[in-house]
Amino acid sequence: MVTENLTADLSGFLNIGSGPAAPNSAVDGSFTVTFNTSSYIAPTTSGLTVNSFTGTTISSPIEYAWNPTSSILSIGASSSIGYIYAGQNDVVFQFNLSNLNAPTLSVCSNPGFSCGTANGNSLFYASGYTLAGYPSSGWLATVANGVSVSAPELSAGSATTGLTLLLGGLAVLAGRRRSIARDLTA
Repeated sequence: MVTENLTADLSGFLNIGSGPAAPNSAVDGSFTVTFNTSSYIAPTTSGLTVNSFTGTTISSPIEYAWNPTSSILSIGASSSIGYIYAGQNDVVFQFNLSNLNAPTLSVCSNPGFSCGTANGNSLFYASGYTLAGYPSSGWLATVANGVSVSAPELSAGSATTGLTLLLGGLAVLAGRRRSIARDLTA
């Protein structure tokens, strides 16, 4: 048994269906889940505490499901956790718990996710919402907890290395241009 405290502040929503821009700009949830990581868990509220949830309308209670094979913990409001359905008041948060000490939100390029028009796209989180008044729309987040999926995180060491390589490459190119210019005038 483990207990996980999970928070997801979603924003930067883009429509993966057809229709308007996202009517809700942020969906935030904070959850505590106690469960057995070795067993598949069908949608349930047992062991789930919803600490807070804001930002969109949902039509059913928030539940969770656990898949030990993929290490995905899905928290949502649909009768089939892990999916959001166009034309319904629905939400889903897809947490990757392959490292229990560092949970992350899954992106649409992770194996096993179907993200509509964003399928296979690493610029979308596999978390978002749908609304009953929009039968052909679904909105997935591109920003979670303040981090955009299109901007990879860099450590100080890798940023310094990258800058050194870039400056070294520019120096080589500048030196090569001068030698080519001399060869042409000779």
